[in-house]
Amino acid sequence: MSIFSLIFPRRCAGCGEFAEGVFCELCAAKYEQIKRVPCRRCGAAHSLCRCKPEKLAGERGVSTRHLFAFEGETARSLVYKLKRKNLSALQKFFAAECASLIREEMRRGEEYIVTYVPRAKKSVREYGFDQAQILAREAAKALGLPAAELFLRERGADVQQKTLGAKEREQNAACAYTLCEDADAAGKTVVILDDVTTTGSTAKSLCRLAYEAGAKRVLLVTVAKT
Repeated sequence: MSIFSLIFPRRCAGCGEFAEGVFCELCAAKYEQIKRVPCRRCGAAHSLCRCKPEKLAGERGVSTRHLFAFEGETARSLVYKLKRKNLSALQKFFAAECASLIREEMRRGEEYIVTYVPRAKKSVREYGFDQAQILAREAAKALGLPAAELFLRERGADVQQKTLGAKEREQNAACAYTLCEDADAAGKTVVILDDVTTTGSTAKSLCRLAYEAGAKRVLLVTVAKT
């Protein structure tokens, strides 16, 4: 054990107890368990599921992957910490996990660009970071792919999707985002990272923008899916 680890012992991102890695043995087992929970639609483990969110069901050229369902204490606690606690070890862990999903979807001969769903500016001010931006940057680094900001959150569009109903989500998402001035995804597969996807209203809006920027294909990868 290093002197640094003796002075600043690492704590489990799940329970807060001392741990050698991101999780203690018990929390690591719980995490692997929620990844294996079967999807109610296709029956595959969530980490293998490719079912699309409601609003993306009819979208061609759009693929989706996620690590686990946003159900149960373990899943909700991990997402809460990802959103609200600036834990570098947890961020890098989930980025690496998402990178593995991306790698499974990559096709020979395609060019890729990794981007993310911008967090509401109000939340960035409150918590001091954008978790999706960090996921995208770290996942791109792990894969050796370029990362770029393709989307902007419109000024005044700080209403959080989780506070809205299904119809309101779609209306809000349609006007909440725009392309960056220099956005260019011509002929590339755009990988969009986020923490959670619910109905897919936000994803649908960003997929439309990605295609406007010239995307050939879109892959949405999230940590959790409701």
